[in-house]
Amino acid sequence: MDGMPSPVRHMGFGAMQLPGPGVFGPPKDRALALALAVIRRAADAGVNHIDTAQFYGPDVANELLHEALHPGSDVPFADQLEEMIALRDVLDQAALHALPS
Repeated sequence: MDGMPSPVRHMGFGAMQLPGPGVFGPPKDRALALALAVIRRAADAGVNHIDTAQFYGPDVANELLHEALHPGSDVPFADQLEEMIALRDVLDQAALHALPS
């Protein structure tokens, strides 16, 4: 499929539950390591679609995706506007938000 995006598989991953309790703030202690492991396992299992949003955390889900998959992942994600965007674009944005001011 020259120049065409890869088809999205039926198996996707929803990132809403990655942040801490109540989908707000970072996960605590052991939950952080588990969140990163779950993201990596999903990618290893062939997930090629991740549903995420800036307000998950806020920004926490995207920062976790960045930490778990960056650099080099081409897994696409869908934001809440249902746009398909290369995950590397989200990861780059998360990296910018994670930089100290």
